Amino acid sequence: MIETELPVGGKRQKWSPYQKYIIALLLTVYMFNFIDRQIIAILSPLIKDDLGLSDTQLGLLKGFPFALCYAFFGFPIAKWADKGNRATIISLAVTVWSGMTVLCGLAQNYTQLLLARMGVGVGEAGCSPPAHSLISDYFPREQRATVLGLYSLGISLGSLFGILLGGLIADKFGWRWAFIIVGAPGVILGLIVKFTLKEPERGATEEPEVRAAMLRAKETGTVKAAPSFLDALVTMWKIKSYGILTLSAGLTAFCGYALGLWIVDFLFRTHDLSYAELTLPLALAIGVGGG
Repeated sequence: MIETELPVGGKRQKWSPYQKYIIALLLTVYMFNFIDRQIIAILSPLIKDDLGLSDTQLGLLKGFPFALCYAFFGFPIAKWADKGNRATIISLAVTVWSGMTVLCGLAQNYTQLLLARMGVGVGEAGCSPPAHSLISDYFPREQRATVLGLYSLGISLGSLFGILLGGLIADKFGWRWAFIIVGAPGVILGLIVKFTLKEPERGATEEPEVRAAMLRAKETGTVKAAPSFLDALVTMWKIKSYGILTLSAGLTAFCGYALGLWIVDFLFRTHDLSYAELTLPLALAIGVGGG
């Protein structure tokens, strides 16, 4: 039984069965997010040979267009999550990115594959903003770092299974079937999210005085308008540690994605490794090491 310390009355509070289910479900969703995002890394050599791509074209498939869609659509989806049904948003997001991953396997040329990858980016932009928001309403402030840490294991687990499944399937059936087989189960996962993930009350786990103030403001109709995006950004940027963390996280991601998306090509070309030799050691190094 997982227990966490809470300052209220010095008592220990245990996570309920449903709270544990929430963690497991959101972790699974995030894991599928990274499986579908990162699988192109292990399939890269086969795609290049089959479609006759240059490294520039291959880099665009892996990087900038996907990242642009992911970043751009993250803002409106996050704004939607502030007021909309977050479970529905996550369900739609999972379905979209999974369907687009399947379409990657059905693509007949470079343009179709590039558009499908951009679609994966659009869908995956709808994962973390509503997930983080749900976590804040299912778990009190004192527990959120732990829960977010568990949720973030989806990055490493998704990378592990993306490389492992992608490599094994591609070696036996080709890169197209790898996309199709890993993408299809996500549609079922989207339905599970829709019908089992409950939308909690906003602010449900805040301190009693905060909740009481929220209730009074709602009853009296004096709820303050949310600050504009620009105002929020200026306020956050005035926090020195926030600026440093944002810059360092961005640089870390820049280097990490470059390594993660090109390491397979490097090992294939420079060390002449096969999928049988490469898949399991690389999956364990990235997945277990990262986790």
